[in-house]
Amino acid sequence: MYVVGARWAVDPATGVVRGNWGVVVENGVIEDSGDIDALISRYPSYEKILKGRGILVPAFTNAHTHLAMTMLRGVSAQLDFSRWFSEAVRPRESLLTPHDVYVGAKMGAVELALNATSCFVDMYFHEEEVIRAGLEVGLKGVYTYGVVDNGIEDKAKSEVLETKKFLRFAQAQDSHWVKTGLAPHSPYTVSPRLLAELGEIAAEESLPIFTHVAERPDEKKIVRKMFGAKVGAYDKYLERVGILKGLTAFHGTHLTRDEVRGFRKRGVMLVVNPVSNMRLGNGLPPLNMLRMEGIDLAIGTDGSASNDELSLLHDIKLGALISMVQPGDRLSPTELLHSAVRAQSRYFGKEVGLSKGCVADLAIFEERLGPGAADNPANWLVYSPSNFVCSQLFVGGTRVVVDGRMPHIDIEGVKEEYEKSLQRIEDRLSEHR
Repeated sequence: MYVVGARWAVDPATGVVRGNWGVVVENGVIEDSGDIDALISRYPSYEKILKGRGILVPAFTNAHTHLAMTMLRGVSAQLDFSRWFSEAVRPRESLLTPHDVYVGAKMGAVELALNATSCFVDMYFHEEEVIRAGLEVGLKGVYTYGVVDNGIEDKAKSEVLETKKFLRFAQAQDSHWVKTGLAPHSPYTVSPRLLAELGEIAAEESLPIFTHVAERPDEKKIVRKMFGAKVGAYDKYLERVGILKGLTAFHGTHLTRDEVRGFRKRGVMLVVNPVSNMRLGNGLPPLNMLRMEGIDLAIGTDGSASNDELSLLHDIKLGALISMVQPGDRLSPTELLHSAVRAQSRYFGKEVGLSKGCVADLAIFEERLGPGAADNPANWLVYSPSNFVCSQLFVGGTRVVVDGRMPHIDIEGVKEEYEKSLQRIEDRLSEHR
């Protein structure tokens, strides 16, 4: 049982900023909140975790990533999307073993934790190994097997079998911190028939669906070329194949206003990925338009192959800058921070915040060089992310990061295994050239 507090507390869900504020953590939830001095007086026997130069926030949820892609970090520069995938990603992914995926995912999970992230949504292959890594680090995860058939009938059948096998594995885990869902990679890599079948499985199992949508500008043309299907509007196409209701859509960079309205009406959550989109030259997410249309908005880093780091604060800052140069009302710093928090409740059913009854997923950022001149710490976090380090992370009331360290993780050992796997991949790649 803890009293956790800091000089400042920012609750993105309410937009409220308080000074000298803390919360009381019991049995994985917040049981009380208030002025730190009053909490200390009311709970004298509780362990105190108080940071006079810190900012207390709800822990983040990285709503779209591919953790094992830390194995592909920095392998490309200034390549467009097609060349990035064909020249940098696909040759290396074809060589990844289950052990490589585990090592890459564990490195990614450690990086998430050290960047104040308690929960993530992942899509990849050998996803059983990602579950193992996430649980060892102590994070919550929504784990999905990424489905691709490219219109090949035999491949579609095998992907359905693999999906069902993985669902059984994930659902058998003895952990409330493991959730799963269906994950067709995208409308341009998954045939309409297979999309429909995955939608039926999701409905039967009451599971969410995740997919990449409108990440690049030419996807509708690719769907027509690959499958002979005319997309027209994304909301209508995905409704027709049966996966729109309750969908979580990644990117949405090239959605029209009407498509966004259609998504909102069907309860779609849209996850933007500003750094990844710009890294691959795919354009800017229409943030102010999304805000204006009231869609449920979250944020993710995407994988390290297209972002190179797993820091949501850096994506948030870029989102803030993009919002500044787009027409319409701009997103405030607290709105952007909320986009990094809100997704967890969609999948785990409990609110994340600083109020009584919220799940105790908490982080404290401490200043590296001193506070800013502004009196709003949300502005400091959003616009000066490199000036802060995550010194404390609670996941469901359990301490995962303690004074900037992870006592339960041999980080040097993780780095050593990571470097060995990297070398094996590059050696195998040289042999195949």
